[in-house]
Amino acid sequence: AEQETKVVSTRRPEPMDNKIVQDALYRVRQVNHMPPEIRKTLIPFQVDGVALGKVRPAIAELLTSADAGTCFEVVPSSSDAGSFLTISQSCGSTPEERSAAVATV
Repeated sequence: AEQETKVVSTRRPEPMDNKIVQDALYRVRQVNHMPPEIRKTLIPFQVDGVALGKVRPAIAELLTSADAGTCFEVVPSSSDAGSFLTISQSCGSTPEERSAAVATV
């Protein structure tokens, strides 16, 4: 029987490697920063009661416009959380049906 050989790197990170990683993390944090005045305007996006993310009101308007069809709708929440964007039932009930309908938007 053949024995498998594993190669393990023992190279220590160079100071430049750490600098590159730190610079990359700084950029990621910059991109992920959202001002509070924008964050509080976001509309939740849910499918089957599962929160998938949040969208800006202008995006929700585009997705629910007549030009986009009837795939998306903004519905009132049953809690005091306001309304949320979702995929309308007319687009199907299975993930495959909904994915096909959303692909046309």
